Amino acid sequence: VFSSISTKVRVDLTLGQLHLFSFQLRNPLAEEFVCELESNDHRLTPIRSASELNYLQNQHLDIYKIGSFDLINLQPDSASTDSLRLCWQLGLRSMEHVELPMRFDSGFDDIFENANNQCMQGDCRLFVRKLPSGSPLAILELNYTIWRPFLTHHLRFFTEESRKLVRAVPLSNTFGFVRCSDPTVYCQLLQEGRLLRIECQTGEAPTIRDFLIFFYDECFGPIELQAVWRVSIHSFRRLHSETIQGQPVSVPLHFGENDLLSAPGGELIRLYSSSPLHLHFLPGPVFPASQTPIQPTILLNLQQLGRLHLLVNAVRATAQQIISQWLITLSVGRPNVTKTFQVIVPAQVQTVVHKRIPLDNPLAIERKFKLTSSDPTLLYVPTPSPPPIPPNSALPVQLEIRPISSESRPTQRQVLLFVQDSQTGNQEESFQFNIRFH
Repeated sequence: VFSSISTKVRVDLTLGQLHLFSFQLRNPLAEEFVCELESNDHRLTPIRSASELNYLQNQHLDIYKIGSFDLINLQPDSASTDSLRLCWQLGLRSMEHVELPMRFDSGFDDIFENANNQCMQGDCRLFVRKLPSGSPLAILELNYTIWRPFLTHHLRFFTEESRKLVRAVPLSNTFGFVRCSDPTVYCQLLQEGRLLRIECQTGEAPTIRDFLIFFYDECFGPIELQAVWRVSIHSFRRLHSETIQGQPVSVPLHFGENDLLSAPGGELIRLYSSSPLHLHFLPGPVFPASQTPIQPTILLNLQQLGRLHLLVNAVRATAQQIISQWLITLSVGRPNVTKTFQVIVPAQVQTVVHKRIPLDNPLAIERKFKLTSSDPTLLYVPTPSPPPIPPNSALPVQLEIRPISSESRPTQRQVLLFVQDSQTGNQEESFQFNIRFH
């Protein structure tokens, strides 16, 4: 009985696509009555948008009559009070044939959790019953295959935790419609489809908001899928520090209240840095998780001027799970240059040139200094920790100027020598060397 009143439709779609089609409903009785349409899948519904209906009529001119839907009823299901029945009511005249405009939305949820799955298959049905008897009149059975979309772009944004993120992304192509797999993310096309505005709230570090954005050609709905983007928003804790070139700086890394609770006691936590800058961690890059609050510190010795960004991750060593994330912004200024030395290396000299300079102690106490070079491959300090200097006196310091290849000559190089107080760690002064190679 059911096979005689069933109509089967098969569709192949890419995730994010919308399929519009028609379903012929016949009233075989010589009487008027109201029928009920019930879908067992929220993706399979009648068309109620005038724009979608006009698009379907332009594609299929054989749709000669459209039934009018009186209302949409969402009634509690008798089997479960938690579920909802998706129903519509439609009046049919005696012996009437109606082409029902239907839509099947493949959805935009990222359903492909397994990277190996390329498609997902299934079926859904629309049941048509005569009221009030409930006798079956027709069944629409739709078999679908939803394919994994091809990602055009993958954007990553790094932002501070628990903040509102607003980004305007220029588009190389013009699109008419856009929608997002995350309903809490606001996406809007601006400037006649040439600019995408993304707006959302970020979570606590180190959460990552990951969602898909679908772009379409038609301006009224998700008909012609043109592109699919994946967007990942990384939340981190922001830290800022200021220093001068050659001055070591320490930045404490504060864990959140619940960061270490996800790691069992005794499990190792490892710190990773995104930059090859001269740095190390205290008490070390690896430490055990415990109930006692741990505050590691990152030590940096920067030779680059300007603003630098450094991303640090705290990862559970066994599970390879990020438990905290920091973005450190470092502002590095120019040091205090107190002396400038001019050094000329003749063309025939291809060996190390020795240079002796005085290191002064103008105070009335004995002091000890530490010397570092901004470029040890060019200006080398054989004795980085010279002997203590008596009060109000000076100590000669031996330096080595390393040769460069003859292909690089003639040239002029600039190197800095930093003088740091061994006791306080503060940079006292710096010497500038202008080295000219003939």
